[in-house]
Amino acid sequence: MMKIYLSGWVGETLYRKHVLQNYSSLFDIRDPLTEVERKMNLDIEGYRSGRIDFPTTIINDIVEGDISLLKSCDVLVAIMNRYSAGTIMEIRIAYDADKPVYIIDPKRSMWRDIWLRYHANIFFNSTTECFNFLKTYVEILYS
Repeated sequence: MMKIYLSGWVGETLYRKHVLQNYSSLFDIRDPLTEVERKMNLDIEGYRSGRIDFPTTIINDIVEGDISLLKSCDVLVAIMNRYSAGTIMEIRIAYDADKPVYIIDPKRSMWRDIWLRYHANIFFNSTTECFNFLKTYVEILYS
């Protein structure tokens, strides 16, 4: 079963929920927010808002956990409704690891970004379009 790493701004909760609910029977969906950050029981919003600070060891555990999870996957699927440095870094890490990078950009606001175009395999207009492509790809690959 294809392992897919879900990437995107941390606030993309509806996207993550939709993918997990609709595609988990077809793919092994790996969500770093569920598998790394939530398991650490951290106040991510408190950190982002500046109410609390994380020591370097916690920051290292988050980033290294996400990277390890990403490297264990077959492909990266990123939604780009909003800029996220972490998403950009994950795209580069996937690219460097020779993993396909698929970007969902419903607003088409990132399609002309030279760096993203260089590091991405395909851009999609919607989550459905992306996952329909992946279903077809898997069918061809394993037939």
